[in-house]
Amino acid sequence: MVQTIKHYDRAQNIYASGVTDTNAANAIEAGKAAGLEVMCEVKVVPTDIFGNILEKAKVTINSSSAKTVEDFGNIAEVKPGTDVTYKVELDGYEAQEGSISSIRKNELVEVTLPFLGRVSGGVIPATGVTVTPESLELEVGQSQKLTVVVEPSNSTDAPTFESAAPQFASVSSDGTVKAEAEGSASIVVKAGEQSASCAVTVKAVTPPVEKVTITINPTPADATVKLNGVAQSSIEVDKGTEVSYEVSKEGYTAKSATVTAETTQTIEVVLDAVAE
Repeated sequence: MVQTIKHYDRAQNIYASGVTDTNAANAIEAGKAAGLEVMCEVKVVPTDIFGNILEKAKVTINSSSAKTVEDFGNIAEVKPGTDVTYKVELDGYEAQEGSISSIRKNELVEVTLPFLGRVSGGVIPATGVTVTPESLELEVGQSQKLTVVVEPSNSTDAPTFESAAPQFASVSSDGTVKAEAEGSASIVVKAGEQSASCAVTVKAVTPPVEKVTITINPTPADATVKLNGVAQSSIEVDKGTEVSYEVSKEGYTAKSATVTAETTQTIEVVLDAVAE
């Protein structure tokens, strides 16, 4: 009497209860010889490009009614030697088809469903957006481009930029922020329903600091000169800085003073000899 096999022998990778041959083809023949109806299992596993199983995907095997993975529509039993065709479909993804010729053992088929992209007219919504840096400090007239990352990488939602206070900080369509005037502004980046922001502070331009040089020319020429406590005869400082000097030589009365460095100048310092 012909029997339908319900037991799956994993070691033999085939449905053949009572058959001990480790070769799938031999197991089929042995099963038939024993009067058993040997069946091979086909399991189709649809995933997205990240390897996540798509439970809602509908699978059709050999023209059977399409059923979702969660309803076990991706599993079928077929007789050895049967040609198997399958189709996997899910809204928002490109449908995939395939086939197995003259099946001789259990088959596990992994099918990757690509997201529908712009070319095929599909929409892939953004799931997240980040902007770098999250805060920015510029002087009036300076500019800096923001770096934006939209997830997933193949999202069809392109980032857009908007300044909450363009009179202080404006932003172009490519994310370049320009400091317009002293103040603050928030740059908002949107990708579909997702958003992020960068806080921008604009400061007034800091004027360049003018440098001036103070030089001490002593008499006698070999007298020791110290500027700001360091043995040197010349020093460069910011304009408006106070500079102290001291000139000394054995046998002479030392001289010292403090000057405000407003311009580059040479100061003549003549020491008086000590009376014997």
